[in-house]
Amino acid sequence: MNTPPSHKINKLIDRLFIYNENHKQIVDHIISIGSVVIPELLTAFREREFRHAQNQTDTDHNTARLIAKSIVGIAKNEQNPLVRDNISMQIVNEMAVHIQWHIEVSPLDRDLYNKAFDDSLFHKACESALAMGQLKDARALPHLHKVIKNEHSHPTIRENAIIALGQIGDEQSIPHLIELIDNHNFNFHFAVDALAKTGNIAAVPHLIASLGKIWGDDEKASIIWALGQLRDPRATPILIEYIKTYKADIKAVAIQALGNIGDPNTIPILETCLEDVTVLHRQDMGGTFWLFRTYRERKICEIALESLQQV
Repeated sequence: MNTPPSHKINKLIDRLFIYNENHKQIVDHIISIGSVVIPELLTAFREREFRHAQNQTDTDHNTARLIAKSIVGIAKNEQNPLVRDNISMQIVNEMAVHIQWHIEVSPLDRDLYNKAFDDSLFHKACESALAMGQLKDARALPHLHKVIKNEHSHPTIRENAIIALGQIGDEQSIPHLIELIDNHNFNFHFAVDALAKTGNIAAVPHLIASLGKIWGDDEKASIIWALGQLRDPRATPILIEYIKTYKADIKAVAIQALGNIGDPNTIPILETCLEDVTVLHRQDMGGTFWLFRTYRERKICEIALESLQQV
C-alpha cells in the first residue's frame, strides 16, 4: 500500500473532528495505513484541542478517544515485533505526559488549579490512561501507579488508570490495588474489579487477607466475587466458611464463587444449599458496583443448583 503524504494524513485526522462523519470508517482507514501515521496522530493528540464530545450525549464522538483508538489499533496490528515495540514505547511516553498533567495541582496555586479543570487536558488524560491499558505494555506501569497513588488525581482519571492496570494484568500492580482496597479507598470497587480482570492468581492470598479487614457487606461481596473470578482453589475454605456463617446476599455470592472455582470438594456444602429457599430481595438499583443486583428476586437454592452444575 502506498503511503499517503503527510498533508493527506492530516486531512484524514481532521475529519475525526467533524461530527457527522463516518468515524468508524475513518479510524479503520487510518489503522490500515499503518505505523507511518503514528507521528501525525501523536502530534494531533498533543497539540489539538479536545472538548467534550461534539454531541454532549454521544461518547462515540469523543475525538480524543477516536485518535487514541487509531494509535492503539496501529500498534496492535503491526506484525514486526521490533517496530511494534518501538511504537508501543512511543505511545507510552506520549500518554505518560498527559495522564500526569494534574498530579502537581494544588488549590493553593490558582493557575494550576484552573488548569486542572481544562476540558481538553482532562479528556487527553482519560483517554491516555485507557490507551495504556489497551496496549498491555508493562512499561506503562510506573506512570499508572503514580496516578492511582496521588491524592490530587482526578477520580475519573484514577478509575481509568485502575482499569488499565487490570487490562495489563502484571503482578507488580497487585500490591498497589490491594492498598486501595485495604485503605477503603473510594475506588475500592474498581480496584477489586481490576484484580479480577488480571486473571492473576497471585492476588488470591492478598484478597483473602483483605476480607478480614472489610466491614461492609457490599465490599465483602465484591472481594468474594473477585475470588470466584480468579478460580483458585485456595479460596475454597474461606468461601465455605462464609456460606456457613452468612445468609442471603453474602451467602449467594459465595455459592456462585464456588461454582466458578469448580472444586469437587465443594459439592457437599453446595448440596446443603439446595434446601435454602430464601428469596433475595435486594431493592437498590444504583451504587458503584453491579454485583448484588444480579440476585434480585432469586432463591438461594437456584444459585446453588447452577454452581453444582458448573462443578
